[in-house]
Amino acid sequence: MLKFQIKLRDHRVTKSFGGNARAIFGYRAGNPNGGSTSSHIKQAEADYAWGEVIDLLDEDEDQILIQSTSMDTGADGGFSTVYRLNVNTGKKTKVMRSPVRNAQFLTDNSGAVRYAVGLNAHNRTEVHSRADDDSDWVKTADFAYGEEGADPVGFSRDNKSVYQIASPNGGPSALYRLDLATGQQG
Repeated sequence: MLKFQIKLRDHRVTKSFGGNARAIFGYRAGNPNGGSTSSHIKQAEADYAWGEVIDLLDEDEDQILIQSTSMDTGADGGFSTVYRLNVNTGKKTKVMRSPVRNAQFLTDNSGAVRYAVGLNAHNRTEVHSRADDDSDWVKTADFAYGEEGADPVGFSRDNKSVYQIASPNGGPSALYRLDLATGQQG
């Protein structure tokens, strides 16, 4: 079994075998000269975007989930896109687009993108969730920036709850369990 490392550095996702690293996502990915690679095989393409690994997909050693946000988004921030990225070729497959700007995503234990927290154009925090990859996003909370806080940490083993750092009523931050079916936090 071939071992490698995935790193996020300078807005690039790199795959490293020992000391040899190559960009598989970011503005330095793909053919650095911009010319043809003389191949019909889909290769990594340069992206003028920030990237963040959101799930290593333990069940699939060739794929990871990344969040991509264009650097050309303006002052209001951008809507991120989640891609399935092949770590061998750099080929991206679009999974979904964020329901809110400047989103932070959370995947459940099966790798489905099911929870997103971000800021809307009015600088209000929005929390969105969905039942699975095929379901529509549902806005579950909307509050003034800094008022409540919602920083997702992970899903429960049964994927029915989300653990998050929150500060209800502006109080001290603590770890809470949010039941996705009832909306109850405790």
